[in-house]
Amino acid sequence: MDLALYLIYKKDTQQLAELLLSSLQDFSQETHMKSRDGYYTITNPNFSLIVQDDDELVSFTREELNLNINYCINISVFSRSPEEGLQVIFQAINTLTDRLDEDMAGLI
Repeated sequence: MDLALYLIYKKDTQQLAELLLSSLQDFSQETHMKSRDGYYTITNPNFSLIVQDDDELVSFTREELNLNINYCINISVFSRSPEEGLQVIFQAINTLTDRLDEDMAGLI
């Protein structure tokens, strides 16, 4: 199952990835992050997330839906029991919403 989290974040990609990692680790200690060239991958036995700078998908979505966004976080849930992964992701998103100054645009 693939999802996308669209949001506005005014700081850099690394800070967003670290904030997201911290929010996820509040609910699953099995979550880890790897980075390479401004590209951050957050993994867990049940899901993975990719955090990167503004790309074509963000530009397209921003223009088509008229949203004030600058990040798209790609989420893949791949466990045998996707409910476990989704539960951690949604709990982390609630925590992330509280920590962000701006609202998130949506999860699709």
